[in-house]
Amino acid sequence: MDIWGLGSRSIPLSIWQLLYRPGYFISDYISGKRQLSFPPVKMLFIVTFIYANVFYWFFPEVLNLPLEEQGEVGYKLWIRQHYSLAMLAMSVLAIIPTWVIFRRSPRNSHHTIPEGFFIQVLLQTLTIVLSLMTIPLDFIKSDFSTTAYDLLIMAYYFIAYKQLFGYGIWGTLWRQTLISICVLFFFMFLIWVFYPSMIDTVIEVLDVFGYYTEYIL
Repeated sequence: MDIWGLGSRSIPLSIWQLLYRPGYFISDYISGKRQLSFPPVKMLFIVTFIYANVFYWFFPEVLNLPLEEQGEVGYKLWIRQHYSLAMLAMSVLAIIPTWVIFRRSPRNSHHTIPEGFFIQVLLQTLTIVLSLMTIPLDFIKSDFSTTAYDLLIMAYYFIAYKQLFGYGIWGTLWRQTLISICVLFFFMFLIWVFYPSMIDTVIEVLDVFGYYTEYIL
């Protein structure tokens, strides 16, 4: 009942709250007001399952593109095949940076590591929901479609962090950027450890990060 919207902790209601008031919704959850929130980890796996099946049944041509055409190798292939686990992994990478950087924030200061885990799980759920909403962009083969999607994700994360921790525009922006840098370097370190032959991928990630940093600043 809860999954399909017939209970008080339905997925549709939780997703709507994530889209409408992401930071406040996450704040309510970590502060103990969980009566209207679907369990975050379970919601992440269910939303990921829906995401995978939407592509499998309605857009098989996207999934069946040759890896060379999609530019996917190594870790990218693993992410595509294990999307929910990849989202959890990204959540874990962001926990410590978020905990340290927002440690003395005006709102939800001194949040704990377990609360940080649920913050990141809910943010990754939001990311997948936005991915579902922007599926038509996958069929627009242009730099604009990719940039539009990335900017949408960054904007939602900015809103979520601002509502969640209570900083102003610039206070939130530089902290969000610093978290992204930390996650990026953790990510590159993992690539270097588990895929040492993929140094070109690390350089590519740095180039992309440099592009968006220059675009924002």
